[in-house]
Amino acid sequence: VNTYRGPVTFRLKPPQVIDHVDTLSHMPIPPEAQGTAAFTNFSSDEGLPTDNIACGMMDKSGTLWFGTDGAGIARYDGQRFTTIGIEHGLAQSSVFAAMQDRSGHLWFGTGLGASRYDGRTFTNFSQAPGLDASVRCILEDRAGNMWFGTVEHGVTRYDGKSFTTYTTKDGLANDVVRSIIEDRDGNIWFGTAKGLSRFDPSTPATGPKAADPSRQGRFTTFTTADGLMGDLITCLLEDASGNIWIGGKGGLSRYDGTTFTNYSTANGLHSNSLRCLYQDPAGTIWIGGDQSGLTRYDGQSFVTFTTEEGLSNNNLRSITPDRYGSLWLGTVGGGVSR
Repeated sequence: VNTYRGPVTFRLKPPQVIDHVDTLSHMPIPPEAQGTAAFTNFSSDEGLPTDNIACGMMDKSGTLWFGTDGAGIARYDGQRFTTIGIEHGLAQSSVFAAMQDRSGHLWFGTGLGASRYDGRTFTNFSQAPGLDASVRCILEDRAGNMWFGTVEHGVTRYDGKSFTTYTTKDGLANDVVRSIIEDRDGNIWFGTAKGLSRFDPSTPATGPKAADPSRQGRFTTFTTADGLMGDLITCLLEDASGNIWIGGKGGLSRYDGTTFTNYSTANGLHSNSLRCLYQDPAGTIWIGGDQSGLTRYDGQSFVTFTTEEGLSNNNLRSITPDRYGSLWLGTVGGGVSR
């Protein structure tokens, strides 16, 4: 019997810092370059610990954080990269998800549980119920609950005191969860390996768990039978109009609350295997994936930028906006392109 005795906290040696040339510093896009493909590329030559990037985020101070596949975290302050790894307390060296909660803590989904970082110390949740697995996505909902999507163990909710895990036994479409978002109505959406699940926390639970207040809420699942482009889902986005965009194997779907509209290479996408989605303040949708390059959708047509336009690699895993309007693109094999 495994007993969970709480998170593990590490306070170890300071991280490694690598300087790089000032010409690669964090600068806004000049007006004359806006709307064009102007890429600046960062690789291990500029201080990244590896060229295989799995995720990215910007914190409240404007610092950029990149999770890597096997080499920990790369922090970029606009002038230099700092590498943070298991020797500094990180739970595991592969980092697939990164986000900052409302209290300012950073959360990282690793190959073995989740790590919370306060800027000096890691607190690891690797033995918590449902979290002794690879964590692929993290969300803080409007109530302050943390949600962790995992490979094989479904999704776990942490309210700051206790953990509640939801699996297919509770109505989740599949126990491999690679994307989580919360919509404007408070519903939580999960992209799984076998469909899209929507969780309404305000709906009373049914069945034998209905009497348990910690397990209230109900799942609704959508699959290709309902019009979804494919059942293996890797990325989700709610746009400014409240539509849910779903990317994965098979292309892209938009759900308006009633029907699905699907897009594929036949409509102008560069790839039908998608990994990341982002909507900018102007309403443009940006799309990345396997051998996809970076695709821009303005509501009318798709335009794709690839290595021919200067992108470091066509395999994208993350799209991270900075405070200046630039997009930082995490790639597999090409480091980061801005």
